[in-house]
Amino acid sequence: MSLADYIDSIGDARLVIDMLAGAQQRLMIYPQQGFMVEQPVPEDVAVAFERLRAAGFTSRLVAERTRHSRQDEQLRVSVPLRSVNMVTP
Repeated sequence: MSLADYIDSIGDARLVIDMLAGAQQRLMIYPQQGFMVEQPVPEDVAVAFERLRAAGFTSRLVAERTRHSRQDEQLRVSVPLRSVNMVTP
């Protein structure tokens, strides 16, 4: 199924982008929590994730912890925001 077909089947492009952002975030934070095996995240993917989060695609993100520990600091993805071509719905 293509992305366009999937969006059509859900009927809400914003929701699909929110779901993809949430899935990407979990790929980045769950290994440190012991839920999955760590996977390399290319810089352009991390940059795209940060841009989506900054643009408000956050309804499916895991809530950030209010108490910060050393491990919490390691969970944060810190990438420079630079000009990246991004497809918007």
